[in-house]
Amino acid sequence: MGTKSTVRLRKRGKAFKCDLCGRKLMSPDALKAHQRTAHNILKVKTKQEAKPVKISKTAKPKPIKKAASPSKVAAKRSSERNIKENDKPKKTDKQDQVEKAKVQFECPRCFRLFLTYFPAHKHIVKFHCVNKQGFKVLPNSPDLIQPVRLELCQKCNRRVKSIQAHDCETNQAMEDKTRSYMCAACDEWFTNLKGFDDHVLGTHSEKESVIFPTDDEFTKWKTDMEERTSVNYTEVENSDPKRYRCNSIKEKPKRSNTLYMCPSTLVVQDISKGLEVSYYKNHHKHQFQEYNPEDYKKYLKSAVVEEEKVAEIKKEESELFVQFKTLMHGILADAEKASEATLKLLLLKAMDLSSVMHVHDEKASTYINSNQIMTDSQISEALEDTGTKRKLDHDTGDIKRPKLSCDVPSPKIVNSFSLAELDSDITESVKNTAKDQTTFNDKYKDFVVKNFPEAELKKRTRNDRKIMKTKIGQYKPSISPKDIKKSIQLSIEKPRVKVDFDYEVKEQTDGCNILILKI
Repeated sequence: MGTKSTVRLRKRGKAFKCDLCGRKLMSPDALKAHQRTAHNILKVKTKQEAKPVKISKTAKPKPIKKAASPSKVAAKRSSERNIKENDKPKKTDKQDQVEKAKVQFECPRCFRLFLTYFPAHKHIVKFHCVNKQGFKVLPNSPDLIQPVRLELCQKCNRRVKSIQAHDCETNQAMEDKTRSYMCAACDEWFTNLKGFDDHVLGTHSEKESVIFPTDDEFTKWKTDMEERTSVNYTEVENSDPKRYRCNSIKEKPKRSNTLYMCPSTLVVQDISKGLEVSYYKNHHKHQFQEYNPEDYKKYLKSAVVEEEKVAEIKKEESELFVQFKTLMHGILADAEKASEATLKLLLLKAMDLSSVMHVHDEKASTYINSNQIMTDSQISEALEDTGTKRKLDHDTGDIKRPKLSCDVPSPKIVNSFSLAELDSDITESVKNTAKDQTTFNDKYKDFVVKNFPEAELKKRTRNDRKIMKTKIGQYKPSISPKDIKKSIQLSIEKPRVKVDFDYEVKEQTDGCNILILKI
């Protein structure tokens, strides 16, 4: 069957409603039965139906409208306009209540205001279900952000967390407009603090630049400085960059409504390495003590720059050391597979390296001890010494040893090593290698003897063939090619001739030798 549609139910007629329970029934008999069974009511007064009234069909004629004057029309329009404006939706009552309420609750994420706590909490759960760090949490989590309670100040119309702790700025603003500020160093006065700050940066610009890696180091330095100098610094509100002013002056100038301002300030700027503090340390018009601690000299900007330069130099040196280290590791890896002769040579080279390191250490120590700048005369003497050394290197002819007397003590050898601990095999191999050293002339002589024996050399003679200039079909050559080949072979096989020649080799300093053949 299915449920009946609403259209068919409407066509049935009006429903009869029970006054006690509100149930609707389709007929008066059903209503009576319902009241009798459900509510134990036997007699119910039914409503008397209204009798129909006969209405005359004659209609009265409509009155003719008179033309209204323009003044009345304008007045009517203005009244209608006022009615429409009054009917327009103004600000909602809730918004007015929010604006006029003394206590409100603010969402810490979107700064929306609510009259009570629970709507604000519901808003946070629905839209900003996070903790103070911004991470998502469950709605029933204790770390969920809470609405902020705000109170309205009636004097300055500002919303603050607590009126008791709030210092209203209306009186302060009135005083600041008429107040002037005087520099304690030069008695120059200013109408605002911005002009005073610019004056300090331009005129009293003696400062020390200090770099701190973290905020904790800066606060530690600031507290230590305030204790030792017996000076107090206060932070300036809404200043960019951050500023701290000295407020230790208690003396007042003769001029009315003026204040002395000490030029000592701290200007803090954020940089990539941490915090750079410009410390203007000149105090005036109050007692103070000088501050030059040695513990914080490492934070000075000049010291930090020098450390960076030293670090860069060390970095370059470390790169060279890494290259040398990798090279030595490669040599050690290859030395495992090398023969005994190569190992002996490597051992000698390693001893040479150790002697070089000893010499380098001595030179470095002498250079560190002599921290003096060379004069012009010393530079010229050093250059002359190098020139004489170069001449001696080139003139390696007859070198005469100086005669030594018996009384003169023998020179002390500092960097030396002995082969006493080596085995006899190593010493013999070293001697053999020294004897086996050959020159270029000897090697070339062996090459000539091996490749050019004194036997007779084949003399290669070349017989020119007869050129036959003929035309096609003119005549045939009388000599056959086979006979020509035999004659060539016979002519080649002739007695060999001995060749005698001399040669000479001149060694050059550039590494290239000259070979002269004498035929």
